[in-house]
Amino acid sequence: MEIRWGSFHMYWLIDLLVLSRLLAVSIQRVKLFHVAFILILTGAAYFLFFMAFTVGWMAIQGMLGFAVVLLFGVMLIALELVNIGVRRIKQT
Repeated sequence: MEIRWGSFHMYWLIDLLVLSRLLAVSIQRVKLFHVAFILILTGAAYFLFFMAFTVGWMAIQGMLGFAVVLLFGVMLIALELVNIGVRRIKQT
């Protein structure tokens, strides 16, 4: 097993830690979207793990997994925003 750890991995880890901290601090304000945000952060951690500890097509699998999770997270956020808009239209 080859461990590849460079500046990309360090920056990715720092970004993950900062974004996780921001989510923990602002959980009450983003309560409707916290599942999507946690899903995206977990996908980013999955990507970091695969990029650090695997090579070749296995690393590509980590990128693909992150892309799928990112797509689903964005879809969840978009659906919730549409739902909020529909509720506001029905109230008026």
